[in-house]
Formats: sequence, structure tokens, C-alpha cells
Amino acid sequence: MERLTVQGRWKISFGIALQLASIAFIAYCGSRMQMRWGVAGMVATEMLLLVIALMTAFVHRTPLREVFPVKMMTLAEAFGLFFFAIGGFLLNAVVLGLTIRFISSVTGETSYVSTYISGQGPVVLLISSALLPAICEEALERGAVLSHFRSVRKEWITILVMGLFFGLFHLSPGRFLSSACLGALLTYLMVKKDNILFPVILHFINNMLTIMLPVIFGLDAYEIDLADYTYIYLMAGVLIPVFLIIGNALMYPGALCRRHLVPAIAISVVLLVGGLAGVAAVKGRVVNDKVYVLQETLRKEYPLEIGQEGLYFVKISSSYRGSCGLWQDGVREIAGENVGKSDPCVIGVYRLSEGSYTITYEVCGGADEEVDLDATVIRINI
Repeated sequence: MERLTVQGRWKISFGIALQLASIAFIAYCGSRMQMRWGVAGMVATEMLLLVIALMTAFVHRTPLREVFPVKMMTLAEAFGLFFFAIGGFLLNAVVLGLTIRFISSVTGETSYVSTYISGQGPVVLLISSALLPAICEEALERGAVLSHFRSVRKEWITILVMGLFFGLFHLSPGRFLSSACLGALLTYLMVKKDNILFPVILHFINNMLTIMLPVIFGLDAYEIDLADYTYIYLMAGVLIPVFLIIGNALMYPGALCRRHLVPAIAISVVLLVGGLAGVAAVKGRVVNDKVYVLQETLRKEYPLEIGQEGLYFVKISSSYRGSCGLWQDGVREIAGENVGKSDPCVIGVYRLSEGSYTITYEVCGGADEEVDLDATVIRINI
């Protein structure tokens, strides 16, 4: 990666400060705009990130073409980038699925996102959740922030640090590792090609696939429980090294060598064996070696006290088929929904006043005495 003509003005400490300031902006301003204005808030947040990136270049009095270099891409590079993007998407899915599988407490985070983008059409989602983040976030991360690290001689240090920055940037413990891996791949492209088109296109393809694949199959991109598909992702992950190596070889002729093939084959074998073992374990699982006969409708009620009026994120789920709801003083239903087995029941953001509430769950056809119910109620500070 080439140094800037005025690299002395772009100190590493300034880059760290810029990254921390951007994270603080997302946490305290961006999140509030998104909760208040929905998709319009997401668009406003992304545009402000772009403004921050441009202002950084102006403050350092550096030509935009150096901070955000754009160059023509060859046909081989375009094909290579496509393969690289597919490999990156699979890597992102596998890491996120494993995170959710082993840290179940983070499963509500993607559902939280759906509260302010649900009901939007594919075009709106592509613009707000794929195109704008690809342009604006890459201008900030791979443009303004990364330019402060152009003086670092060891490229792997820059790639690692920027990956960690990108993981923190998304303010999501559950998505930290997957975002960090994606950030490292995006930085790798920028470091090697010194062309911001590469990370922008990779970022766009990753977000586009995340949005459009569930739409094509009639699912909600932000309400899929990736833990249910972890072992399938592991088996699909066999192709991760293949796509990354092919993509890298097309973008950088002569980059492929034998020392890359051995670890790639080893990783593929581990992913395949892990996926097959996981699928076999799930298919062979027996719950207490017992068959439940449902005879009657079972209704459970759980009290909930709200001590302060405000906006609350509410998620209720159960492993049984039935219906659930959130009631105020047992009279007015705030939210209610019929659900299938293992589906989330009520997910949304509601304005609740101080008082007593009741979470109800009614199992269709009756059930065993113990109803597996998970309720999460978090106050949102705005």
C-alpha cells in the first residue's frame, strides 16, 4: 500500500482517535437516529460517516484521490474479487453461526435490528443495508482510518488491527468475530490493491447476499436463527479456502503456491468432519427417551414489573408451538403472536408505562408441565 504524499500528518494515534470517535458516534447518535427514524435513520447515519471520512481528508489537507484511491479493475481481478467475496461471505456465516451456537445469549441481537427495518422491500434494503454501508463505511474504515496506518511496515499488523476495529465498530458482541474477519479481508484487499473499489464491492456483495438470499427463500434476513444451520454452514465452509485461494490467485497472478494449499486442505477437512459430526449428532438426538402426548391446552402466566416508562426491546420465545402475548394489568394486550416450534414469539420495541404486566404463553394442544420459555426485556436509553 502506497504512502500518502503528506503521510507525516496522518499519525497512527490520530487514526485510533478517529476510530474511537466513530464508534462513539454510532453508539450515542447513530443508534438513536435509527430507533427514532427507522430506515431514514440508517441512511442518515451512513451519510454522516461519509462526511466524517471526507472531513478527515480535508483537515489533513490531503487530496481525496490519495485517501480514497479509485483505479480501473481488470476482468481477471473482477472474477477474482467475486470468488473472494463468496469465500468471505461463507466465512462470515460460519463464524457467526458458531458464535450463536456457543454463546446463546447473543441470539436476540439480529432480531433487534429487524425492529426498524422490518416490512421494507428488497430495493430499500439493498440501498440502506448494502449499498450505502459499502460506500460510506469503507470510505471511513478503509479510507480515512486506514490511511493513518499506511506507514506501518508489517502489513499483517495493519490487517489485524483494522479487523479488530471493524468488529468493534458494529457494537455487537455476537457479531464481533464475524465482523472482525470481514474487516480483515476488506483491509487485505485495500492493502494489496490500494484501490478502494475492491473493499467497497466485497462489502456490498457480502451485505447483498445476507439480505437477498433469505428474501429469495421467503425468510427474514434478520430473524434467522443461524445456530439451527451451523453444521450445514460448516460443511459449506469446506469451500471457503477454495474460493479465497482462487480469488486471490486471479487478483494477484503468481500468488498461489504450494505452502498455501496444505493449510487450506487441512481447514477444509476440519470443517467437513465437524459439519458431518454435528449433523449426525443432531439427527440422533433423543429427548429423555420419551414421547409426550398432548391432551389439553396449557396456559402459563409470568409476571413482569416495569419500574420506569420508556422504550423496551421485548423478545419472547419457546420451544413449543402455541401463542404468546404481553398484557398490561391483564386487560390490554400490548403484543401477541401465534408461533411455530422454535420460532420467536414476540419481537419488537414497545413503549411501556410504569406498572404491572403479564407475559402469557398458551401451548396449542397442551404440553408437558414444564414450558421452556425465554423472555428478554431490555430498556432502550434514548
